[in-house]
Amino acid sequence: MKLAFRPIATVAVLAFSAWYVSTHLEAFALIADLDWRTTPILVGISMLSIMGNGLVLAGVVRAFGVRLGLAESFGISAIGGVGNYAPVPQAGPAARAVYLNRVHGLSVGAYAGTVVAVYVIALALQGVVGLIALGLRLGTLAPAPLELFGVFSICVAAGVLLSLPAGWLPEPLWLKPFRQGFLLLRRQHLMSRVALLQLLQIGVAATSLWLALAGIGREVEFVTCLLVANAVLCSAVFNVTPGNIGVAESAAWMSALLLGEDPDAIVVAFTVVRAVALVTLFTLGPLSTLLLGQRDSHD
Repeated sequence: MKLAFRPIATVAVLAFSAWYVSTHLEAFALIADLDWRTTPILVGISMLSIMGNGLVLAGVVRAFGVRLGLAESFGISAIGGVGNYAPVPQAGPAARAVYLNRVHGLSVGAYAGTVVAVYVIALALQGVVGLIALGLRLGTLAPAPLELFGVFSICVAAGVLLSLPAGWLPEPLWLKPFRQGFLLLRRQHLMSRVALLQLLQIGVAATSLWLALAGIGREVEFVTCLLVANAVLCSAVFNVTPGNIGVAESAAWMSALLLGEDPDAIVVAFTVVRAVALVTLFTLGPLSTLLLGQRDSHD
């Protein structure tokens, strides 16, 4: 049943997405008015996002004594990004783990624990940034919905609870790899680096959305884009469809509605961002696979 859930959920979400697009063709016609001068900038930002993920990866594996160059970390990140769109759950992280094990001899189990730790750090930071952005909106008397306060508070709480020292809470067996990865990052003084790079990723996501909205002629405050982008990033925790397709768009639509913005325009802009990211990933990913595939084991 568990194996069947993801394909069923994917088909259901894609069917809903197709219905949404077919009933909102007027809104999606905004893409025809896109200022194509923004496209190269969005491509550059997409590449910056890939590089950011690559630098996070380089920081994580450094805890195990593995040194990755900029080109190699960028390539692994691009391959993992393509893998995220595979129908197999966690195909992106799995592809990175297999490469690191084959080329650098890194234990898959040890790496998996640190990956979960990075996810939790990112989730907590998304919650913190979201709460700060909501506070800024309150300061300008703009709508700051309680629903988003709740979502971001849960993200912060989850990060804090999972980061508590061992023994403070009951520790199930599945939590031990994460705990070991978290402690390893802290011992190697890599926590601040990982946190800074995750904040960069949040900024990149918000900037992409803001530029895409400007490209279709919609002026939206950057703080609002930051909140929508954070809601989208937080929705990745569900991981029920390849690339979070449909789920991310639903999170963007709902958060925009709660913030008093045009949800259809937000979804259209997010679609532009995703399309650019997909073209970038599926251009660089296969190329990186060819180049990195030539590396020898434990090179």
